[in-house]
Amino acid sequence: MRWVYCSSGRFGARVLQGILERGRAPSRVYTLGDRRLPRGGLGPLPVKRVCLEHRLDVLELDGIDAEGVLLEEEGLIVACDIGFIFPPNLVRTRRCLNLHPSLLPRWRGPAPIFWTIRSGDKESGVSLFWMDEGIDTGRIVRQEQVSVPIQWSYADLERALAEKAVSALLEVFSRSDLPTDRPQEGEPSYARKVDRDLLRIDWNSPAEGVYNLVRAGSPYWGAWTIIGEIELKIWWAEIAEQRLAPGEVVVDKKGLMIGTADRAILPVEVQPAGKRRMGIVEFLAGYGRKLEGKRCE
Repeated sequence: MRWVYCSSGRFGARVLQGILERGRAPSRVYTLGDRRLPRGGLGPLPVKRVCLEHRLDVLELDGIDAEGVLLEEEGLIVACDIGFIFPPNLVRTRRCLNLHPSLLPRWRGPAPIFWTIRSGDKESGVSLFWMDEGIDTGRIVRQEQVSVPIQWSYADLERALAEKAVSALLEVFSRSDLPTDRPQEGEPSYARKVDRDLLRIDWNSPAEGVYNLVRAGSPYWGAWTIIGEIELKIWWAEIAEQRLAPGEVVVDKKGLMIGTADRAILPVEVQPAGKRRMGIVEFLAGYGRKLEGKRCE
């Protein structure tokens, strides 16, 4: 079966890498063009880097007639983490499968992995479905489930879901015909894009909610707060048994405690603005006195 792969992001790159390791290369990969790097200059997106490493035929969709090019493709079109809206004329051909890292209709939209952890979901998975004109609303071809341990970060779940996505796609490829599809069932929810405001910690919320936000932001964004005049990202934390008032800060030589609506949070790995990541003991050695008498806002 001829098939092409359309993707650009980190999750899509993980899936492509897994497919290649299993010996099933696409005929061509479509991605988006180079983007500005955090430290300046332009660089390839994750999927393009995988293509260059494996010498795959890759074509950038920016600046070309994407609809016309994809309509001319023969065989199956598999999309995953593309960042590109497929035109109606293309999805109506019923040749476009989408791999989505959630159990649809749970967490439709651009940031399902983040919202799965942010919401404390204990189960997640991947959905392989026929694309239609809606946002992740198409008929389900196959779903694979995965349990989500409470200690998992975003990266942990991302890895597990990429493995499930590879398994789901290979199972479909192994068939002589495509499995029977079915409509999505259940209450839909929308996973909006991750932004800075979403990552700010609300210390008036329960400790579990703060903990979930921290692990949802790790290791790519970081949940953040302000203590006095110090802006601080919290990359990892634990929940304490002690109780403090929301936003109250207690510092000793061994650690830092911050109050929430119920139990306190113990930051483990942090990063002051403009500095590198560091363990809490190292952070307090340089900043401990500056936190005395302060609160988290």
